[in-house]
Amino acid sequence: MIKSCEELYLSKGEEHPDVKFSLQGLVFSNLPQLEVLPRWLQGSANTLKELVIKDCQNFEVLPEWLPNLKSIQKLAIINCPKLSSLLEGMQHLTALSELWIRDCDELSRKCKQEDWSKIAHIPPVVLDEESGND
Repeated sequence: MIKSCEELYLSKGEEHPDVKFSLQGLVFSNLPQLEVLPRWLQGSANTLKELVIKDCQNFEVLPEWLPNLKSIQKLAIINCPKLSSLLEGMQHLTALSELWIRDCDELSRKCKQEDWSKIAHIPPVVLDEESGND
């Protein structure tokens, strides 16, 4: 868990994105400097099963390489108000079995409407307090 580090810039030192990690779960919480996921996270593409992005007020965009995280089973995005849409490649996250989106008004609205086709394959989709797959 990386939490409450107001001055942490996770993208610094990304000149070596080929570093391999074996992370299985990671939580980014209360990181005001986080605007996009750091590229070094790709080093866990085959092991990362759970990713939580919570209370990151300036988080704006999911990276284009997110569908490369082939092992991801749970993705939770909570209170990231600047994130307003999902990637086109979300359907390539075939291991994804849980998607939680809470307190992200614009993102939740889009997921219920124009972005639904990107996530319809995921068994439980939780948007705010509702399940998208009743």
